[in-house]
Amino acid sequence: MQVQFMELHSQRSPRVEWDGLRWDDPSADLTRTEIMPWTTLGNESPQWAVAVAVPNCRYELWKTTSERNHGVAWLGDPLSGSWASVIPGDTEGRYDVRQYGSRRLWKEVSVAHQWWLDQGKPGLDRCRFTISPDRQTACPLT
Repeated sequence: MQVQFMELHSQRSPRVEWDGLRWDDPSADLTRTEIMPWTTLGNESPQWAVAVAVPNCRYELWKTTSERNHGVAWLGDPLSGSWASVIPGDTEGRYDVRQYGSRRLWKEVSVAHQWWLDQGKPGLDRCRFTISPDRQTACPLT
């Protein structure tokens, strides 16, 4: 059984204003990745690993448009102002990552994604979430 929780109004973080960002911003640090962002951020199983491991990160997936011949995966932390954009690169299977701010959000997502792979790609039905007064944990069932 899947459940969802709504944050209390006092616990909600500010929204990320995507429209004010440029996916090709030259002031952002440029790196490359082989992790397809749409698969990682658009599917339930890897999403939970990212959500648990990358706090305060919001993301949005933009589709191809007539003005832009590729999609854009956005990550943003409204608390630090950090953001990342991921687009298809020049080489098949590689993606350009631009990151800005104190957090390297795509790097954090990459680490969470690798952890999920190392655990055998568990689905939500194979995970245990434990919440206690002093900590929260998420781990795959063995």
